[in-house]
Amino acid sequence: MERAKVLSVRLSEDEYEELLLLAARSGVGPSTMARGLILQGLMEPPPSPYEASLAARVAVLEEWVAAH
Repeated sequence: MERAKVLSVRLSEDEYEELLLLAARSGVGPSTMARGLILQGLMEPPPSPYEASLAARVAVLEEWVAAH
């Protein structure tokens, strides 16, 4: 796959250090690690706010049912 687009991202010093540590543990460079994390996020997007709210409400109901 041809990669022709460049994305500039600003990180705090702490975020950048975390990225460097994660990349070093994985044996890759920070750009490769960042690309992998982005691609993973695109393949597994976080739940929508509606889904998260619904999951929280279901959890409360499950706890109530278990207690009664």
